[in-house]
Amino acid sequence: MAKLTNYFSHDVSALSDPKIMIMISLHGMVSYAWWWILIERLAVEEDCKLPYNKFTFAG
Repeated sequence: MAKLTNYFSHDVSALSDPKIMIMISLHGMVSYAWWWILIERLAVEEDCKLPYNKFTFAG
């Protein structure tokens, strides 16, 4: 069952994190968008886990 919270707290300086800066330099700003999409998806899932199978990340 999904959580009922519509928000979560996060570091407002996440963009300055060295790991995030490396990710952006290697993969562009779109990687930062995908990072937050993943975090938002995890935040609403029970136990902060997403279902995984061989098709989860198929593109």
